[in-house]
Amino acid sequence: MQANELFTQPNTILLDGGMGTMLQAAGLKLGARPEELNITDPQLIESIHSRYAAAGSRIINANTFGASAHKLAGSEYTLEEIIAAGIANCKRACAPYGALAALDVGPLGELLEPNGTLAFEDAVAEYGRIVRAGVAAGADLVFFETFTDLYELKAALLAAKENCDLPILASMSFEAGGRTFTGCTVESFAVTARGLGANAVGINCSLGPKEIFPMAKRLAEALPGDFPVFVKPTQGGSSFGVSRVTRAEDVVPAIRYAFSENSSVIVEQGLSGKELTCAAYFDGESVKALPVIEIVTDNEYFDYDAKYNGHSDEICPADLPDSVREEVQRKSCEIYSRLGCKGIVRVDYIYTEDGLYFLEINTIPGMTSASLVPKMVRAAGMDITSFLSTIIENS
Repeated sequence: MQANELFTQPNTILLDGGMGTMLQAAGLKLGARPEELNITDPQLIESIHSRYAAAGSRIINANTFGASAHKLAGSEYTLEEIIAAGIANCKRACAPYGALAALDVGPLGELLEPNGTLAFEDAVAEYGRIVRAGVAAGADLVFFETFTDLYELKAALLAAKENCDLPILASMSFEAGGRTFTGCTVESFAVTARGLGANAVGINCSLGPKEIFPMAKRLAEALPGDFPVFVKPTQGGSSFGVSRVTRAEDVVPAIRYAFSENSSVIVEQGLSGKELTCAAYFDGESVKALPVIEIVTDNEYFDYDAKYNGHSDEICPADLPDSVREEVQRKSCEIYSRLGCKGIVRVDYIYTEDGLYFLEINTIPGMTSASLVPKMVRAAGMDITSFLSTIIENS
């Protein structure tokens, strides 16, 4: 497929998935700049692109999301070197599948005036430099994604129109209330991006399909009927972009690492104790809790490697005092009811000397044979097929 055919295709065009999550699974170290791997480990980057292309993606984003002067400050490589290598890796992976290589561009990492110190014209100049580097490297299109500030997106679009004639995709991340972090509405984004020359607009990250769907509908309704709209699902997860920091000097690298995965970051107190999880469900009469699992890992915490590469043990039922087990099950049922949950959910906790701490709720828990909920069901002496039938009938 050629770039000039992008918006004349009668069928759905698949984009790729997250890069940061794949790099973390491959062992990306704390504080490392993902974009530098374009030069230091091009085979790894190319292999990730190739897997997405082989799976059917026809627009592959180069590993250039954070390739801005601000985010690369202190790197031994220039912005131009990193982008050139990133586009080259991407194009090699795309070639066998006829996919397009996109210059992937995220926010600069500095707030624009008046909320920050970066002048609008300076932002336009920096985005111009990024776009020129992408064009020189042979990018097929430009993809601005994960923006939350419409003013900054304006700077990016103006820079792109001034420095290239490639197709431009523009995407913002919206919160549950239907606005971005800085207050931009879906409709304002649609009209502004189209007016400034974007060839397609869309939504990515921050929310799941259920929450994004009504916003995508509003986005489509705010544009002419033939104007392309795309939706890219959230990249994140509880173990993606997470670091446990024990030294003050590691805080900034950890935050930078988290921002390589998403546009919003949470910094919270670390807890040491037993990691517990419990599922709650409605059986048609009342909310019930399944047996509690304790997760044990030799890693520093229950990270991506422990979760998905088999470096953890799940003890089910957990070896706990009756009082603690009953509190976990009772709290799980209470959380289920207070949040108005349906189906089955899994609630995670840390149990410390000071008591029980709620971590998060997983509203779509895994249901493979190796997942936690089926283990709870088996420990409760129930048949998984009958159990799932009960969940479906009462959801």
